[in-house]
Amino acid sequence: MVVIMIPSPEDTHTHHDGGESAKYSDRWDTAYRQGCWDFLANTEEQPRLDVVAGYVHRFGAGNVLDVGCGIGLLLERLNSDLVSLYVGLDPALHALEQLPVRPIETVYLAGNVEDSLLLPPDMEFHSIVLSEVLYYLTDPA
Repeated sequence: MVVIMIPSPEDTHTHHDGGESAKYSDRWDTAYRQGCWDFLANTEEQPRLDVVAGYVHRFGAGNVLDVGCGIGLLLERLNSDLVSLYVGLDPALHALEQLPVRPIETVYLAGNVEDSLLLPPDMEFHSIVLSEVLYYLTDPA
């Protein structure tokens, strides 16, 4: 497993957001530590995750980018014979620390959704998953 910390805009000096990125990550990290997202592992949530994994297997196996991966519930369902690379992005480091170990080459990125734009330009994905993510963005367009 590889965990990559994406530099905050303050560290790269390319943007200035008044520390909002750090506050955002802290809020998500706190929510995971307090168990606010534990319900996602409940039986009621399994069919939704199985459908997403099925679509990845059917239409875009290979390299998968999971934006807002949380604790890796999708990763648990991916077939290692079909998926060669899994890149999980989440702002909550506490969630990333709980990701499962799988026989799939895996890279975990600690950062915000917008930080996915900082991925190397030569990194190609066959599937990009934003499950339960878009409505948390300030401007999803």
